[in-house]
Amino acid sequence: MDLKKVSAYITRKLGCAHPYKVSRILVLLNWLSKDKLGKELVPLKIKGFEAAFYVEGLKEVFEDKCFRKDDELKCFTYGCGALELPEEVTNLIDEVIDRVKGLSNDELNKLAVKDPRYKDLIKG
Repeated sequence: MDLKKVSAYITRKLGCAHPYKVSRILVLLNWLSKDKLGKELVPLKIKGFEAAFYVEGLKEVFEDKCFRKDDELKCFTYGCGALELPEEVTNLIDEVIDRVKGLSNDELNKLAVKDPRYKDLIKG
């Protein structure tokens, strides 16, 4: 699945999202997808260390004209047309978002980096 499309769906679903939050949701999404479908949903290149990480290519996704930065709220909105994603994909994304919707950025980061699968993720 395409990183831009999935990031756009997440951003639109959240209303306004920072790439930091989207990156954590993407990692959790891949783990859920692997558990439920036996494969990762979005190919991700992760760079990081024990306490934090970033997704290579995500910065460029948010530089696309369809993503608009809200300087006041310090997040991005997605403003282009409809997003055509399979229902199976949107259901997985929605499930992850429902799980994390009340978490702070710090809590969301800890959810990812404290997971036993995280060490393998940053090994590359």
